[in-house]
Amino acid sequence: MYGLRKFYKHFGSEDGEIKLTRHGVALRLEERASMYTLIADINAAYPTLGSAQPCYYDDDHLNQMGWLNCLERHPFHVNLSQPNTP
Repeated sequence: MYGLRKFYKHFGSEDGEIKLTRHGVALRLEERASMYTLIADINAAYPTLGSAQPCYYDDDHLNQMGWLNCLERHPFHVNLSQPNTP
């Protein structure tokens, strides 16, 4: 088995020990090989994904209203910067 797990370092820990979280996935060796093949296929088909950045890197996320109005994070949310008109 091969596992892809998230790790964390406890804030303020003196020893700097890195611990496992409960979040992750375990793959068999043949599943791992298939995953790497799929990743290569996706990268070849969509080369722009390699330079994609998350939406929170944009300047409109510098304040709370910009974050709340982000359509990627809140796709069904109404625009809060525009007042409701009856």
